[in-house]
Amino acid sequence: MSKLPNIGTSIFTVMSKMAHEYNAINLSQGFPNFPVDERLVNIVARLAKKDVHQYLPMAGYPPLLEKIALLVLNSYGRILHPETEILVTAGGNTSHLRNNTSLN
Repeated sequence: MSKLPNIGTSIFTVMSKMAHEYNAINLSQGFPNFPVDERLVNIVARLAKKDVHQYLPMAGYPPLLEKIALLVLNSYGRILHPETEILVTAGGNTSHLRNNTSLN
């Protein structure tokens, strides 16, 4: 017995089907599903062994925000102020929520 008997096809099913049909990278629900770069695996393993598992500052990790600002500048020629114009979120839904609620 389904716990969601009145729910039809989800957006994730639709996105996965479309990604397959158009040979696109599927960015829905935990995809893409391809091998992780070995450099990233090594970085994560090294940092996990340091036993440093503290939350980052609520406003964001300054070196990451600065790198994102530089990437945007180099990619699009747009200057962003890392401390006031960049927000890193835990996922797409969170970023959309933050964006939409900040507009009110």
